[in-house]
Amino acid sequence: MTTEPNDIITVDDVEYNVNDMTDQQKYAVNQLRALNNKILNAQFELDQLRAAQNMFSQSLTTLLKTQAEGVVEDGKSGTED
Repeated sequence: MTTEPNDIITVDDVEYNVNDMTDQQKYAVNQLRALNNKILNAQFELDQLRAAQNMFSQSLTTLLKTQAEGVVEDGKSGTED
């Protein structure tokens, strides 16, 4: 992975230029960056899943209420005949 000319990171309040790091240190930096991106993507997908879960939960609640109201209405209309 290429680095920017002034690729500075901060660790424990100390700034480090990635270009001055050993290959092993650069590898660790790249791993951390990749993991941070994966975490952000996973959070994004989790937000989508939670929104879909809420939508289906609300849909089920509405469907059950509609069915319950229909049963009550059918019961009332059946007794009025």
